[in-house]
This record gives sequence, C-alpha cells and structure tokens, in this order.
Amino acid sequence: KVSHLRELEKLLKEDNAVKSVQIRYEDGSGQKILLTNEGTRIEWDYNYLFQGTYVTGKKEGKLAMARDSIGAVDYGWELMTDYEPNEKVTERLLRKMHSQLDGIAPKRGEWPIVAGPIVVGIIAHEALGHLAEADLTINSPFKDLIGKQIAPEYVTMSERYVEGG
Repeated sequence: KVSHLRELEKLLKEDNAVKSVQIRYEDGSGQKILLTNEGTRIEWDYNYLFQGTYVTGKKEGKLAMARDSIGAVDYGWELMTDYEPNEKVTERLLRKMHSQLDGIAPKRGEWPIVAGPIVVGIIAHEALGHLAEADLTINSPFKDLIGKQIAPEYVTMSERYVEGG
C-alpha cells in the first residue's frame, strides 16, 4: 500500500506545475452492532477503503488546488489497482489542476446572474441548510430562532433527502 501511494506521488510530481501532493489513505474492517431499547439487535461486518489525494500547482503566478477521492465498501484493494489505478487518478487530478491554472480569472465585482434550481439549492443549503440541521441546532446560530419566521413569506426553503443525490 505504501509503495502504491509513493508511486502516485511520483507520477503527480513529474508535472512541473505540481508544488505539493498530499495523499490520505485509510482502510478498516470490523463489526457494528445496533441495539435498541425495544430489543432489536442487528450485527453486521463492514470493510472500507478510502484514498483522498490533493495537489497544489503553480504556473505563471497562479495557484490552484485539485482533489480526487476514491472509496468503497464493496471492493477491496482491486479498486486501487484495477478500477482506479494511479495513472487514471493522476490524469484526473492534473486535468483538474491545469484547467484552473490555464483559466482566465473573472472580473471582480457584482454581476447579475440567472441560476438554475440546482445551483440555487446548493447555495441555500450551504448558507442556511447546514446551520438548520436538527443534530446541529443546539450549537447553531439558529438555536434561538426555532419556530420563528426568519424570512419574508414569499421565501420558502425546505430540504429533503434524495437517495443517491
């Protein structure tokens, strides 16, 4: 595993624009047990592996960072060697990094935009949704606003879980 990760680092650093590489790898296995006060007992085995790779690049005074993640609970080491080999990960990361380094920075300022519902939903979720999540409300800035109107009546926001989305 260590030689695999070192090889990935070596491949990424062959690109002159790459200035730093960070790779995080973890895997594990064990057993989980769910017990409820109603007498339910469910046991299951689990296995997982994860690799997160981050590259920072610099070219012509521009800096860029790209990341790539691979992980699974239904594959073993073959995920890293057969399905997502180092060459494939390197190609993906360098493409992402160079698309930023070769891009043109937008003009500064405020500009009107037309945004589709998915983009608006992401912005709303990041700005408000995380703060309003039930498991975080106790420490949230929203804790004193529970049950109170926080926006004009014409603003409606609701979140729902969509499987796979």
